[in-house]
Amino acid sequence: LASRGACKVAAIVANCDLSAPDAAAALDKIQAASARVRGIRYILDYDGPFDGECPTHVACKAHATDYLRDASAAAAFERGFALLAARGLSFDLQLCPAQMEAAAAMISRHLCV
Repeated sequence: LASRGACKVAAIVANCDLSAPDAAAALDKIQAASARVRGIRYILDYDGPFDGECPTHVACKAHATDYLRDASAAAAFERGFALLAARGLSFDLQLCPAQMEAAAAMISRHLCV
């Protein structure tokens, strides 16, 4: 569709595990796939194991990790998050309320003014 000019999608926010050791290569691959990629989304709202009652998003069942408040997981995620600005990519942040303070601290270390 895109190559025929029939695609009406203006921009893409892709999924990428920024905590992965190969996050840089994954981001390069995502951007190479389409010039429409403008940002990354990786659902972070984790507030304990998913049980249908707590605010943890069902998508977090697969990784069961708090990438904002667990020290080692947060460090890995932040390394990947730091790659976005140089690539001109935004981050679509989805988190639970209990993670807001940790997210604000991380984001404040990467402000692009």
